[in-house]
Amino acid sequence: MHHDCTMGNGFRFQHYSPDGLRWAVDEAVGFYKRSHAEKEQTLSRIMKESAKRFNHNTTASAYIDTYEKMLGQKVGD
Repeated sequence: MHHDCTMGNGFRFQHYSPDGLRWAVDEAVGFYKRSHAEKEQTLSRIMKESAKRFNHNTTASAYIDTYEKMLGQKVGD
């Protein structure tokens, strides 16, 4: 998640080591310690973004695109 909580939805670390894991845990604890209002605003943003990205229409469209690429032709209507 971005340091000001305006982007992202998790705590991803680039260094797969104990220090990298510790950094991600510290970031998560820091988020947990923020005010209720700030966390609520961030979680609301994440839920809205997720609802747009992960729904039946979007998922089905992605599968259809994949099948069409594999087949080399349009499928369905």
